[in-house]
Amino acid sequence: MKKDNAASVQHELIGAQVENGGAGHTMHPDAQWFGEAGLGLFLHWGISSVEGKVDLSWGMIKNTPWNWRFQNTDKMKPVEYYAQAERFDPEAYDPDLWMAAAADAGFKYVVLTTKHHDGYALWPSQFGEMSTRTHMHGRDLLRPYVEACRRHGLKVGFYYSPPDWYYCREYRSWGYRKWDVEKDKIPQQCIDLGLVYDGPGNLDMNWEPCEIKKPDEDFLKDFYAYIRGQVIELLTWYGKIDVIWFDGTPDQWVASEEKQLDMPITIEEIRALQPGIAINPRMHGTGDFVTPECYFPAEKPEGWWEGCFIWNNGSWGYTKNEGYKPIPWMLNLLAKHRAWEGNLLMNCAPRPDGRMPENFYRRLEELGRWMKIHKEAVFDIEGGLWPETTSVPATRRGKTWYLFMTDERVFAIVHGMKEMPLSATYMQDGSPVSYKKCDNGDIMFIADMTQRSEELGVIRVEWP
Repeated sequence: MKKDNAASVQHELIGAQVENGGAGHTMHPDAQWFGEAGLGLFLHWGISSVEGKVDLSWGMIKNTPWNWRFQNTDKMKPVEYYAQAERFDPEAYDPDLWMAAAADAGFKYVVLTTKHHDGYALWPSQFGEMSTRTHMHGRDLLRPYVEACRRHGLKVGFYYSPPDWYYCREYRSWGYRKWDVEKDKIPQQCIDLGLVYDGPGNLDMNWEPCEIKKPDEDFLKDFYAYIRGQVIELLTWYGKIDVIWFDGTPDQWVASEEKQLDMPITIEEIRALQPGIAINPRMHGTGDFVTPECYFPAEKPEGWWEGCFIWNNGSWGYTKNEGYKPIPWMLNLLAKHRAWEGNLLMNCAPRPDGRMPENFYRRLEELGRWMKIHKEAVFDIEGGLWPETTSVPATRRGKTWYLFMTDERVFAIVHGMKEMPLSATYMQDGSPVSYKKCDNGDIMFIADMTQRSEELGVIRVEWP
């Protein structure tokens, strides 16, 4: 699976490093659950959900190349976007319902966007002017989330964006730079239609041309103190936190300064506050796990890793579309991640009133039914078989192997086994699966067409 072009460009803009870390992860005993978790729930939520028209944060940036088909019809001026903060007050918010459904479906941990790039904090932060303290009478949306996770046995994760576009609103452009056809990977169709953007990139919050201020050292120091203060709040106000999920360096213009400031908070300082926490690499450039986004890596990452994908249609944040990709799509991804001993972090998006769309619960019910039969193939397993030994993603536990019949396959091949298996059965109903030895020594497992699963079939193979 190729890298997602939009994600790659966005990571460049915010300075996120997604492929560093993993091999040298923390050995603290309280963090070892992460390497075996398997399945996490990503929740992107914020003020953009009020209108439900544009993606979280990125919906404010005009002329982004990954949205070329929409020609800014899926965008909102920053002044209009931030006005949603006055109306964001989720009266039906009950994260206990979310977490009960997630736990029943087999999720092991949850990561919620405490603050995305737009700068709106979901807790009453004492730092900055864009949070529930300044716009929701001090209401705290994080504490009920943390408590619900703990009630249902789910590990608690906080996403936090060091880039903060509201805090830096006078020092940044709200328009994308002039498109670089090669660097931005502009599709040929876009070029043929004459849609390549070559106008001025520097726009203010009304999308009017402007001059960008250059931050002085005092501003940068204040900005870094603000980030540090918010991160310390997250790590000290809510008890034990299991994952901190950063998304970018404080801002790209900092990297261009001749003398860079130190990180707002170091990994060592984070571990002093939360010794058993797992830290991703996107702010510090190194961390406990690798985080490929919207693509499956070409090679198995070394150490802990976690792929994140969008289950809800379209955007990371909530849009009124409310569609969700089908369960076979999700299970195919899960099989591939578990075959390489990675975690799958699957994104869903709450409504502005705090409820989850019906499709969220429908998909989790489908996942839960599948998990009741197949969870032994997903959790507490080893990988390392695919693609060298098996033609399909596979996991194992001792002498029991699990072959995931992804992409609607009806046969699987195992290479290099000297002995024939003791048995092969289809997990969904226990029916036997036929197998034979090929002329080249490979063993072929053939599922009858009547055994094909509508979701994702798994063959359990017992070896002598």
